[in-house]
Amino acid sequence: MSNGSMDVVFESEHILYVRPSFDLVPDYLEMLNDIEHVARFIGERREPYTEEEERSYMQNKMDQNATMFSMLEKESRRFIGNMEFMNRKGDEAEWGIVMTRRMQDRGYGTEALRTSIEYGFRELGLRRIYLAVYTDNPRAIHVYEKCGFREYDRNDVDVFMEIIKEDDPPVRKAQQSDAESLVQLRIDYLREDHGCLDEKDVHVIMEKLPAYFAAHLNKDLVCYMIREEDQIVSCAFLLIVEKPMSPAFINGKTGTVLNVYTRPSCRHKGYARRLINELISDAKKMDLCTVELKATDAGYALYRSAGFADDNSKYHPMKWTNPR
Repeated sequence: MSNGSMDVVFESEHILYVRPSFDLVPDYLEMLNDIEHVARFIGERREPYTEEEERSYMQNKMDQNATMFSMLEKESRRFIGNMEFMNRKGDEAEWGIVMTRRMQDRGYGTEALRTSIEYGFRELGLRRIYLAVYTDNPRAIHVYEKCGFREYDRNDVDVFMEIIKEDDPPVRKAQQSDAESLVQLRIDYLREDHGCLDEKDVHVIMEKLPAYFAAHLNKDLVCYMIREEDQIVSCAFLLIVEKPMSPAFINGKTGTVLNVYTRPSCRHKGYARRLINELISDAKKMDLCTVELKATDAGYALYRSAGFADDNSKYHPMKWTNPR
C-alpha cells in the first residue's frame, strides 16, 4: 500500500508521524490481531477485531481530534505502529504505543518514545507524561527507564512510570503587582496583531489599562503568565462573562480568550500551549459552558489540538463601531 500522501505532522530520524487514516485499517488490523506478539501486551481482549470495529474506533478518535499518530518508516513508508497522548488534563497526559510485529526490535520504539517526549513537552506544553506497562514486559520497562521514565507505583499487573519536565518555568496567575508588565504585554500584542498603532491610541490604552486591571484582575479576568527570570514572557487572558441563560450556555457562564502572546525571543518552547491547557483546566473548574476565541492562522492548530472547534453558527458575526 502506498502511503505517500499521508498527512505528516512531524518526523524523527527514521519515522514519519501521520494522522490516523482509514487507508491504514488493514495494517491496524494485522497489528492488533497478532495476539502473541502485540495484543497480549496492550489489553485483555483475545478475539480478533473486525474491519467494522476498527473503522468505528478510528472514526471516534478522529471525531475527538485525539492526539494520536500512525508511524511510518521514512524510507519505505511501511507501517510501524500507532502512538497516542491520552487522558490529557492540564499539562499532563498518558502515553501509549503499539507496534506491528515485523517492525519490532529495530530501535523504532525507542526513537518514537524519545521523539514523543520532545513533542509532548515542546509542542503540547506538557510537563508530565506517564504510562503503564505490564510487569511481565521487562524489555519495555528497560526502554522507558533508558529514556528517562521512573517508576512511581506498581501493582501485581502494571508498573506505572512517569517523566517530568523539571526545567520549565511554571504557569502562574498574574497579580496586581504584575499590572505594569501586563500593560506592556498588551501593547506589544496589539502592535504585532494590528501591524501599526496610532500613538495617541497607545497613550490612551497605557493610561487606562492599570485601572482596568485593578478593577477586573482575578475577578472576571484571569491572566495566565510564564516568567523567565524576572520577566513575564508569555501570557493569555480569560475574560469571564455571565450572560442570560440559554440552551447554549445553560448556566450563563462563558469565557473569551484574549491576548495570547509570547515574546518573539521566547517562542517555540511550548509556552502558549501550556497557558491554554491551564486556562481550559480552570474553565472546567469554573463550570464555564463555552470558551471562545478568534484564532489566527498561526494559532489555529494549537487551539484545535487543545479542544477548540470551528463555530459553524447559523448567525452572521457582526459588530457596531462607535465613530470617534
